[in-house]
Formats: sequence, C-alpha cells, structure tokens
Amino acid sequence: MNVKHIIEVDGLALAAYEELGDGPVLVCVPGGPGYGGEQLGNLGGLDAMRQLVLCDLRGAGASDMPEKRSWTIADYAHDLDSIREALGLERIAVMGHAHGALVATRYALDHPERVSALVLDAVPVRRIEEVDAESDQQIGGYFSKYDDTAKRYVAEHMGTMVEQALAWFWDNEVSDDLAAPLLDLKTPTLLIDGSKDPLGGETPTRELANKMHDCEFIVIEGASHFPWVDQPRVYAEVVETFLASMTP
Repeated sequence: MNVKHIIEVDGLALAAYEELGDGPVLVCVPGGPGYGGEQLGNLGGLDAMRQLVLCDLRGAGASDMPEKRSWTIADYAHDLDSIREALGLERIAVMGHAHGALVATRYALDHPERVSALVLDAVPVRRIEEVDAESDQQIGGYFSKYDDTAKRYVAEHMGTMVEQALAWFWDNEVSDDLAAPLLDLKTPTLLIDGSKDPLGGETPTRELANKMHDCEFIVIEGASHFPWVDQPRVYAEVVETFLASMTP
C-alpha cells in the first residue's frame, strides 16, 4: 500500500507517494510533463529491491496547481530538492522518465552534491516535432505491443495528464536539443533506451552516452517508451545492477 506524504513548497501542497519495499530509496520523476507519479507503477517490480518514492510535482497528480500557471524544468527540480529534504536524506539516487529525465538532469546539475546516481530512460534525443510528425499520437504507439498488459497499465497508472503543463512546456521550453544538458553531468548515470522508443533510437542515444562524462548505456530490446511495462524483469534487473554498483 502506498503512503502519501504531503509537503509545502512555495505555498503549494506537493504530494510524494512512497512505495513501501525493501532496499535503499530511489526518488522517481514521471514523464509528461503533467503526469503524476502513478504513471511509473512499481517500475517492473523494482520496489522489491528499492524503496520507490514516486513524485507528484507541482500541478500534477495530487499536487497543487501553481498560481502563475508556469512549469519550468527548474521549478520541478526545486520541488525535487524539497522532497529530498522531507525524506531527511543528504543524498539521493534519482530516476527520471522522458521529461522527468530532463528534470532529474537539471536537479543533478544544480545540486551535484545531493545526487549519488541518476537513472535516465526514454530521454528525448530526437526532436519532438519529428516524432509527432511520424506518429498518430495515440498512447498505444508508446508500447512495444498494445496488448492487454499495456492497456491494463494505461487504465491503472496513466491517470490524467494536466494539459496546461504540457502546453506550457511546448510553448516555452521545447528546443531542438532537449538532451544537451546531459553533456554537462558529472554524476554517475545509467542511460536506458528502449529499442522501439519513438523519442530515442539506439544510434543517437548511444552517441549522446559516448559524449557524457560518466555514463553507462543500456538498450532494452523489445521495449518502447515504457520499458518497465514491455520488459519488466529486464528493466528492474538493469536498474538494480547499476544502482548496486554505486554502493561503496
């Protein structure tokens, strides 16, 4: 059963969902922007090895809407540090998915001393306009196979996206190279690409990883944008192996 923690940040009530389990804490940032932490489910069973803290950042999930209706990546990173403080931890391992990977990257760049390791998956290394031009933009296109398992996952975990957050991102922060900040990271990073992810692609993601300072790159075959749904056991094992290697 998830335990809901409410904290106040800049006058907003933010919700973090802590998935109870065995092992060290992994703070998890969903994609979107505009999705709550429920989007991540239990990351393919990773909660059996890690204590997952699934974040609802400002304007998403059970968290308050920001008064100015602005959602910068820097704002989200600020929220993430407040969640770290509420957890009483000096350093955290952070997982970020898609847009959440951009938030996790920003956080690690702003506070490198507070991040022990990064797990970044489904990083948008391709221009979003290119992806949308090729896609029918239906949710099924983001799974390797839109079978009963994927449909059930969507029904149980995707919830409702806050369209205003996504629209703000499109109007204010979408760029030709969203992944460029990853090149400045010094934090040990696991970069994951699903072999069928429309936002990634093995060649451009590998090229990005090769330019990064301290990066391990893994392709999960047969997985798309949500690798922990398409290949849950592989995803959980890959992430746990990397994080365990970060422990002194």
